[in-house]
Amino acid sequence: MKANFVSSDIIKALLKASLSVEAQKAVKANFNMPKLESGDFFIGYALSACDERIAKVCLSKSDLKLLCVCGDYEARSFFVYNLLKVIHEANEKFIVLDTYGAYVGLIREIPELKVFKLGEDFSLNIFQPIGVKEDYALILVEVLKSVLNLDDVQARYLLKALKRVYEEGIEKPTAEDLLDSLLAVEAEVSAREVFKLESLKMVLESLQVGFAGLAFNAESTISLNDIIKPPVILDLKRVYSVRLRTLAQAVLTVKLAFGNPLGSLLVLEDAQYLLPSIQRAMRQDLVLVYERIPVILHLFDAFSSKNLGVVLSCSSPSEISREALSRSKTKVFCRGLSENDVSLIARMFSLSSEQLKTYISLGTHRYLISKPIEHMPMLIELEGRPPTEVSDGEIVAHMEKLGFSREKLKVVTYRRSLLERLFKDLKDVAKAYKLLDFIKSNRIPHGSYRAIPFLTEQEFRQLIKVFLRHKLITDYYDRDGVRWYAITSFGEDVLTEFEDNVRKSSSLSKEVEGGEKSGEG
Repeated sequence: MKANFVSSDIIKALLKASLSVEAQKAVKANFNMPKLESGDFFIGYALSACDERIAKVCLSKSDLKLLCVCGDYEARSFFVYNLLKVIHEANEKFIVLDTYGAYVGLIREIPELKVFKLGEDFSLNIFQPIGVKEDYALILVEVLKSVLNLDDVQARYLLKALKRVYEEGIEKPTAEDLLDSLLAVEAEVSAREVFKLESLKMVLESLQVGFAGLAFNAESTISLNDIIKPPVILDLKRVYSVRLRTLAQAVLTVKLAFGNPLGSLLVLEDAQYLLPSIQRAMRQDLVLVYERIPVILHLFDAFSSKNLGVVLSCSSPSEISREALSRSKTKVFCRGLSENDVSLIARMFSLSSEQLKTYISLGTHRYLISKPIEHMPMLIELEGRPPTEVSDGEIVAHMEKLGFSREKLKVVTYRRSLLERLFKDLKDVAKAYKLLDFIKSNRIPHGSYRAIPFLTEQEFRQLIKVFLRHKLITDYYDRDGVRWYAITSFGEDVLTEFEDNVRKSSSLSKEVEGGEKSGEG
């Protein structure tokens, strides 16, 4: 008999509450403990109804193509922790997206294991493409649409901006580059959709400040290839926001799916935030998210097809869709299951609630596991130690031995103002600032270019056209039919933003000062 499964007939017999102890012993007497076969990963022992070990339980490589672990965090992290040790002992590699830092203790047992902390050791460039740029852009926008709660119109604008950035040949585009690209897209936006574009800009700008700036918009000295080279744990513990953690996990999943085969097992903690939800709505932080990422299951398939597999560690099976559960080759259920979970599992395996409740109050290190060959779950018991905590100093010392020293991330603090993004040539920027500042002090009529010595008529008309398009100024007609221009409150904010940047940039300051002198002349 193969080592990686237990007979369905035996499982059904052991599940029956009416089965006597004598009958259980008789069943056990006819079932020999099998030996391990090559290529199997030993995880624990199958238990009889009277808590006797009756068989070794192993997982094959095909069982790991998509494995779901659902239940209490402590119990499921124990299962994953010991699974990773078994994977390593079999000379296989893994990549862990760890949201709580539960698995970093493995550095004491795996000398070559790397640990990188997002926002501290490395920064994740969301828009840097992997593989074919067009394909990456399409999938990334689909993912961002769900995580950042964008509608179809905003997703379309973002895709256009992203394709434009890639066409310009920018190797490592940032959110700032996307904002620049959106300015060109803005000319195509209808008046009733302007507010959608503005909200999209706000979302991109939010990725540049605070901890989000460290996580997604900092200068990282470690290359992405080094970061994702297994065995590695990517620690997301510092990412306090569920929304940002989900964003980081989703983007890393996209990059891994599009990247070269690494021959590794991918483990995602708190994967319920990524998976399609049974519920139509859920609350993440203070943001109402109407759907989770539907494309993520296809990305898991893409990664599994060229690697060892994917492990999804989730809090509850009832929080994820039936499609996600049905796609998983192996399902593991541990303690902490709710009544909804019990009902779901009972329907899944055609069990009565009474039969299942015998196993739901699972003790420490005990799990229900269902594998592809079997239609019934078996009760298993694991051996091993729980995850151990390690200090930050120990992690730093361990990484230094591997040749990685921690350097403080530098956020790209200098953000170009709107005027700098609208007019990339510094001379044009200086002229635009002078004209907007002049309009702030004095409303001007339409034909007043003659009164402005530092501009030609063509330059004046072009600048006015840009100012109107981006709502920096407004126009109106007086009683005599004369058209006037006046600055808007948004235009005043743009002036203030630019003046702040002038104080930070010497080259910008010189250009503005030069423009002032030429204007005085």
